Amino acid sequence: MNVRVKACLFSLYLTVLGFCFSANTVQAEEGYFCSGYAECSAEVKDVFKRKNLENRGSHFWSEIIPNGGDVDLSVRFGFFPSKNLGQKRLLIMSSGIHGLEGFTGSAVQRLFLEEILPDANRQNIDVLIIHGINAFGMKNYRRHTVNRVDLNRNWFVSDTFPSSLDDVVYDDFYDEFNPKGQASFGYHDFFRFVAASILPNMSSIQSGVFTKAAGQGQYRYPRGYSFGGQREEPHRAIVTTVLDKFIPNYEHVLVMDLHTGLGRRELQLLPNPPYNDRAGDLRKAVFEVNGKKIEETGGKDFYSSHGDFSDFICQYSEFKFNTSSCVNMLIEYGTLLPASWEKQGIMTSIKEYSGQAYSIYVAIRENQAFNYGAASISAGTEIRNAWTKMFNPDESNWRQMILDESRVFFPKFLERFASLP
Repeated sequence: MNVRVKACLFSLYLTVLGFCFSANTVQAEEGYFCSGYAECSAEVKDVFKRKNLENRGSHFWSEIIPNGGDVDLSVRFGFFPSKNLGQKRLLIMSSGIHGLEGFTGSAVQRLFLEEILPDANRQNIDVLIIHGINAFGMKNYRRHTVNRVDLNRNWFVSDTFPSSLDDVVYDDFYDEFNPKGQASFGYHDFFRFVAASILPNMSSIQSGVFTKAAGQGQYRYPRGYSFGGQREEPHRAIVTTVLDKFIPNYEHVLVMDLHTGLGRRELQLLPNPPYNDRAGDLRKAVFEVNGKKIEETGGKDFYSSHGDFSDFICQYSEFKFNTSSCVNMLIEYGTLLPASWEKQGIMTSIKEYSGQAYSIYVAIRENQAFNYGAASISAGTEIRNAWTKMFNPDESNWRQMILDESRVFFPKFLERFASLP
């Protein structure tokens, strides 16, 4: 065998070896993700236990949620203090408030604990992990609680829960959002939906009124789409008990609430409009790092919402405990549109509206099937599959994007937070 052949074979060997190493790396990365609520809950508990041994003073606990007698459903909490006992900064990272989205949130929290927590501790930032707030939604692959409530529309600082807010906007599209009868699904059904519900409302879609009505939350129709409840869900008492224990110990609080769904396939910063000027300035100071900008919400592209969980934590902290500063962010890992589509000129708006139409279509059909059943077994299966893929895709490239973007940007956010005066 001549030298050239040997060199080629050796090069091929290295290529194959490199491929195997890459495949093993991807497999290891995928290991952060879990496939069901019980698995996620057990795995994060194992991480909490191990980190409890590594971080002196750490502790973890669970709080059972009243969910129709299902004692297996609980919120898991983990607290990991830095070594500097005199520090005054706390990071709160939450996942699963929209049930089905909690699988990705769980993976990101595990990544954070395994790879980024030591850096947070070195910067004198204590960490409070809230895992799987809406355990019922995670277990049943829904975004809502056992009471059919969108839990991220259910948090208000005032003692009086609102009976209605802007429901009149929702009323304008009630028939489109809440069709009766068994749910169909598929290519032809989607275009019937577009013809009947999207095209007649294009001016409202372009102005943002349609998406606002669909997503901001409504409080009068328990079987309706985006129902925010008519009273506080039991999750509030569980979370505020924990906040009352920890928040008074800190001058500065950072809240990162993890979601998946609408938008480009990248890490997006999608908070509600700031509730005051200081809140807006602090968000920019912490989160507008090189490569990321806070997206404008409340307009035609992304709605703002009532009763947002991360807003609640900051307002609760400031109003009840006079916290010096609280910075909150809804972090969304988009599932619908590739980031590169933004550069395609006029086609961008066409594809963006198509993505919005499809996401609303799937959400409406899922709610319709839950209320009235599916028109056939195959329609029920297709609805469930489309619903799951919209909030918990199983594609390796998408999952890798989540982990890579989190690795890049989370340390930058923490560094900015640690430097706040």
